[in-house]
Amino acid sequence: MKLTARQRRLIRKATRPPSGERSPDNDELSIVPFLDVVINLVMVLLVMMASVMLVSQVSAQMPETSPRPGPGEPAWRPTVVLTATGIFVTDREGTFQAGCDAHGPAQATLPHVGGRPDLSGLRQCALTLHRAHPDTTGFTITADPRVELADLIGAMDAMRGTPGQPLFTEPQIAAGVR
Repeated sequence: MKLTARQRRLIRKATRPPSGERSPDNDELSIVPFLDVVINLVMVLLVMMASVMLVSQVSAQMPETSPRPGPGEPAWRPTVVLTATGIFVTDREGTFQAGCDAHGPAQATLPHVGGRPDLSGLRQCALTLHRAHPDTTGFTITADPRVELADLIGAMDAMRGTPGQPLFTEPQIAAGVR
C-alpha cells in the first residue's frame, strides 16, 4: 500500500519533535516536584519539632560551690536521695528512720513499695520535717541514674507539698549517685 503525499507529511509532522522542546534523549530532570516534596517535608519536620518542644519546665536551683549557708539562710537543709532500693532522707546528722522523726542506721528511710518509690511516705516525711523546721524552704534532691525521671519529679512534688500546704518549695538538684 502506497501512502499519499498528504499522509506522508502528516506522519513526518507527528513523528518530528516539536521545535523548542528537547528530544527524550536530552531531557533534563524537572526539580519542581522534588522541591515540592522537600518543602512539604521541611514543614512536617518543623511542626513535629514544635510539638516535641512543648515540655514542662521544672523550677530548680543548681548547687553552689560554697558548703556554708549564706547570711539569712537556715543552716539545716534536708537531702533526698533516690536509689534503686528506696528513698534516703538525710541531713548533716545522718539518715532518718521511717517517719523521719529520728536518725537511724544508714538504710533506706522509705524502701520501695511494689517496686516503686514510696512517694506518699515521702510526703508524710516532709510534713514531719517541715513541722520540726518551719523556717526551711529548700531541700536537695539527687538520684541514681537508674531511677526514672517520673519518680524524681514525683519525689520533688512530694517534698514541695500542695498549693494549700507548701512544705519545701525550693528544690536544689545535685549530681546523681551510684
